[in-house]
Amino acid sequence: MIIAIAAVIGVVIALNIIITQNFPVVKVAAPPLLTAGCTDLTATPSSLSPNPGANTFILFNCNGSAAIKVTNSGTATVTVFVNGVANPANQQSPAPGYLSLTLVPHVAGATTCNAAGTISGLPTGFSVPFGTAGGADPRAAVGSSIDYCALVIGAQATDLSAFTVQFA
Repeated sequence: MIIAIAAVIGVVIALNIIITQNFPVVKVAAPPLLTAGCTDLTATPSSLSPNPGANTFILFNCNGSAAIKVTNSGTATVTVFVNGVANPANQQSPAPGYLSLTLVPHVAGATTCNAAGTISGLPTGFSVPFGTAGGADPRAAVGSSIDYCALVIGAQATDLSAFTVQFA
């Protein structure tokens, strides 16, 4: 019996801990909610003739490619800036000369847009749901491509203002 106990003790001694190492948590970043197709959008049409009282839609995208790609689910809050100054909350007009700005599904080869295909309006301070977020339009699902559509009532005699849209 004593010999058996010594053999067991010998095995226990062989299992002494030599080192211990702890591994950290490695965070896996979720993909961004949205990715931009470009920084500087193009307008179609790129120029207008004054036409008082007539509705004109302007399609904004990345030279024919989608302006936005939905890459994850969640909500993004819109801020529209004119000359670096944020528009007041809930203002529908993105900039002087425009009546409204909306998100529309990207259609390859499109040269126009209209409000019938609207995914969401974009007043400053509005939270837009994307992907599977509650209330998201199915046309804004993960993998969707999106453009902007602006409405101008009665094309102005002066140039339409430049503006910037930010999603956060």
